[in-house]
Amino acid sequence: MKFPHCFLFIAILAGFSQCNSGPKKLEDCPYGQPKPIFSKQIPGVTRHSFRADALSATEELTLGDTLFITLIQSGCEKPVQEFRFVIQNPPPQADAAYWADRAVDLLYQLSRLSPELVPLSAWAQAIEPQIPGISLGEPILVEQDTYVSIDRIESAGSVILMLILGAEH
Repeated sequence: MKFPHCFLFIAILAGFSQCNSGPKKLEDCPYGQPKPIFSKQIPGVTRHSFRADALSATEELTLGDTLFITLIQSGCEKPVQEFRFVIQNPPPQADAAYWADRAVDLLYQLSRLSPELVPLSAWAQAIEPQIPGISLGEPILVEQDTYVSIDRIESAGSVILMLILGAEH
């Protein structure tokens, strides 16, 4: 008796997976192909590169000679930006609030580099009141259907602080 139900479930699942033609190419999305948001002409940017493929774009830059940033843009109807900041010599035993506060400070710092980057300060303002309740790796609702996630990857002498803007829960 259970076999037909299992078979039906598998058949429905197979049908759904056949209907999904895979990830959309970003050029076909409402916002189109991602474009670089930074450039070497921005004061303080000492190194910059940008590459895009059909599903995402990756931008890498260095501010001064100490802050390395990777920005990965993806998503179709709801774009997502994932910032990865390499933090040298992080404090030992830093808690989630420390990393959230650091992410907010970095967004403000980036927003002051150029008039085109001012919208990053709105993200910082949306995250700031949430700092006391932040758990690393857990999405935080900052606006209807818009989430932010903060996490970190530790390695010897540095931390990669990950900040995902626009992530859906």
